[in-house]
Amino acid sequence: SALPVQKAEPTPIVLWHGMGDDCCNPLSMGRIKKFIEESIPGVYVHSLMIGSNPGTDSSNGFFMTANDQVAFACNQITNDPKLQGGFHAVGFSQGGQFLRGYVERCNTPAVKNLVTVGGQHQGIFGLPRCFGANHTLCEIARKLLNQGAYLSAIQNHL
Repeated sequence: SALPVQKAEPTPIVLWHGMGDDCCNPLSMGRIKKFIEESIPGVYVHSLMIGSNPGTDSSNGFFMTANDQVAFACNQITNDPKLQGGFHAVGFSQGGQFLRGYVERCNTPAVKNLVTVGGQHQGIFGLPRCFGANHTLCEIARKLLNQGAYLSAIQNHL
């Protein structure tokens, strides 16, 4: 008699949100998580929370250094038993950038496929969505950002 064919579990998925969002917002990442779970029966989806609750997760996106956020994610992923066989990673904006940092710095367990949406892997220029017919304020802000972006206080605290 033939042995029954055992269906393989789907590869888990890790999500990382962008700046200003959080892991669980039902209108954004929570909705994406739910959509994936409904589309791939039995899949485990881990939406990263950088902090102890969604509020700190969102504020950490602005105020925790990139190095600390990636280290936090490395620890969280490493300690999740459901991810030990590897996973697919999907990052949005800053989350895509930081998942790339995960792959480059720790990657244990290993990312099988990294998908980034709106990630700034080659840097950014300018001030996004600068509205109005008079762009003088935008140009002033751009010049200030250009002068201050590499100051150690900015690099270490924003």
